[in-house]
Amino acid sequence: MLNVYIPSRQLRSSSDSRMLRIPHVRTKAFGHRSFSYAAPKIWNSLPYDIRHIDSTPSFKAALKTHLFKIYLDP
Repeated sequence: MLNVYIPSRQLRSSSDSRMLRIPHVRTKAFGHRSFSYAAPKIWNSLPYDIRHIDSTPSFKAALKTHLFKIYLDP
């Protein structure tokens, strides 16, 4: 369901092994709301440091801090 992004050429993003491929959708009405489209888009929008945390408790804490900074800072 979720696929790792593998670029066809050597790009700066090639070094980020935890990027997910965002699939092409046919209809914007339903395709952009599907899990297979929305999950990689949200995951790829996270900062590099958060995506590369290996520990689940550390990931949760960093994600919560990141989300609070986004929504509570003016």
